[in-house]
Amino acid sequence: KSKLTIMHGYHIPVPSAEMTIPIAPELTENYKAEVEKKISELREEIRELNSVPSDYKFVMALAVEAILQSILNSESDIVVMGTKGASGLQKVLFGSIAASIIQKSPKPVLTIPKSFIDYNISNIAVAVDLAEIENYHLFDMVKLLAFVNSAEIHIINVSQSPSEPD
Repeated sequence: KSKLTIMHGYHIPVPSAEMTIPIAPELTENYKAEVEKKISELREEIRELNSVPSDYKFVMALAVEAILQSILNSESDIVVMGTKGASGLQKVLFGSIAASIIQKSPKPVLTIPKSFIDYNISNIAVAVDLAEIENYHLFDMVKLLAFVNSAEIHIINVSQSPSEPD
């Protein structure tokens, strides 16, 4: 009884941050048409999507801002996003998009690494700082995910004091 919203954030790169260039409306419309075509191809490839009520949002903004804007304007219970991971200079200067969303999202975020291919969930690891946890509701989604998949939950806590285990 869930609804799936697929959000695609995009921006049109400009040659220099010091230049202001008006963006031609046909450029954004052409890009949006390309994205809509890819979504149609995705629906063809993953037939199960056709049986799930879904909608699609296109947000023109930088990735982090687009995703956060979509999260804040939605009634979503959870955010699921793929991640490639930042590398090199991008990681040093900005960090990864997924890390920024995890830090700033008011809703739970489940990130799926690009290399992930096995959808059989049998063990779920939850890394938490039990000394700082204030809201145990974060486990509600994990319990539901574990129940649906008959999976085990493993809670991982790293303590600064090995002589006082939690």
